[in-house]
Amino acid sequence: MAEDYRRWRPPAERAVAWVVAGGNRRLRYLGTIKNDAWLHLRAAALNLRTLA
Repeated sequence: MAEDYRRWRPPAERAVAWVVAGGNRRLRYLGTIKNDAWLHLRAAALNLRTLA
């Protein structure tokens, strides 16, 4: 259990840090649909940046 925690926590923390970097800690829009679309767009952009 502790081994799994040590193995998976750093990558998960890094992914969360990338999403909230640059002032993205708060939601920009009212409503879940727009915020969900923004989050998917942000994650896609980060994935493309990682691939490049």
